[in-house]
Amino acid sequence: MSLVTTSMHAHRQALMACTKCPELGKCVPPVGPTTASLFIIGQSAGENEVDQGMPFVGPAGKLLNKLLEAAGVERADVFLTNAVHCHPPRNGESSADELDNSGPYLVAELLMVRPKAVLCVGKDGWRVFGKRIPWGHGVFIMKASPRVLVSYHPSYFLRQGNEEGFLKLADKVKEMLS
Repeated sequence: MSLVTTSMHAHRQALMACTKCPELGKCVPPVGPTTASLFIIGQSAGENEVDQGMPFVGPAGKLLNKLLEAAGVERADVFLTNAVHCHPPRNGESSADELDNSGPYLVAELLMVRPKAVLCVGKDGWRVFGKRIPWGHGVFIMKASPRVLVSYHPSYFLRQGNEEGFLKLADKVKEMLS
């Protein structure tokens, strides 16, 4: 089955049946409409995400919700996924093999949704674009199609006690979508 030409329902089923990384925990499929203008790529599924079966539902997800609200974007209108769809037991950066194994699923999602803008939160989400986009918080590529904004993961800002640092991206999110 071609991952690119299937329906999102079939894509999610294929993702849930994947056994490429047996050392990883449960898979968390993406959520959101295939008509979304904004596509958000996180790192990998966390414990909260595994428990609830969807991305960005833990503390980092709550901070992401604040960013979306500040940018005037409804979460229900956003496509949410991860660079690695499964939960790594160590909660660290994903290995090159894990990213390679999950990469075709993520590319298929991008091709099915064809968003206007992509927000990569965390280094793993950024790695999808390789070295074509510089790494760093607030890196904004307006001329790309889709437009791309790179940020540190919201959990980084929570650990630093600096929610405002993440929320400063709201204006760039608005600009990406205009």
